[in-house]
Amino acid sequence: MIGTTELETPLNTKMAWNMMGGGLAAARDKLNDKRSMIAYRFSIGPDPLVESLLDAIGDSLTQIEVGWTSTQLKYYAKVHNTMRTNAEIAKGLGVRQRSLYKVLHAAHADFHKRQSGALRHALRALDECYEMR
Repeated sequence: MIGTTELETPLNTKMAWNMMGGGLAAARDKLNDKRSMIAYRFSIGPDPLVESLLDAIGDSLTQIEVGWTSTQLKYYAKVHNTMRTNAEIAKGLGVRQRSLYKVLHAAHADFHKRQSGALRHALRALDECYEMR
């Protein structure tokens, strides 16, 4: 186990196939199952139920993000994890506050924020449970 991590290196499917311990084989299967570079996938070896639930949350996040326009992504990135108000963000983007809300509503931003928050909370708890932090 390596704990919570984001893998940012593309998987090289042509090398290292002889390195197939149980954990690596399971992780490789998960990585090979990724049809999209932005897909959320989880490998929690000792707990398949939790893994399945995390994958379900990840699937919902992936489906939302795949449908985002560049404007929705830009607006969401501006409001996500910021201390600025939506009025300040709208002003900085050069749009009315109502336009900001409409774009975020169409992007299902509130749902995405709740799902990603639940996911982060669960991963922190798993790290503590398996003494990774």
